[in-house]
Amino acid sequence: MKRFFSHPLFLSILTLVSAYVVFTQIISPPLPQSIVIQYMIIIAVAVVLVATFEDTAAKSSPRQLPPSWAARKWLWPAGSP
Repeated sequence: MKRFFSHPLFLSILTLVSAYVVFTQIISPPLPQSIVIQYMIIIAVAVVLVATFEDTAAKSSPRQLPPSWAARKWLWPAGSP
């Protein structure tokens, strides 16, 4: 049962349902339906992106630096403050 609750599909559906409940039932005053649909589309796209992200793809090239580190290395070469 623990594997079921930690599966990405179940967590994605749970996130979408809880976001819908928050937008339609908890937020007061109620949001217009067009805003709820817009927010749900944005959340659905974000959930799909997070659920399909593979950490191994990000770690495939150890030589690639995050942009802030790359910029810092380019702006301040070795020996500079």
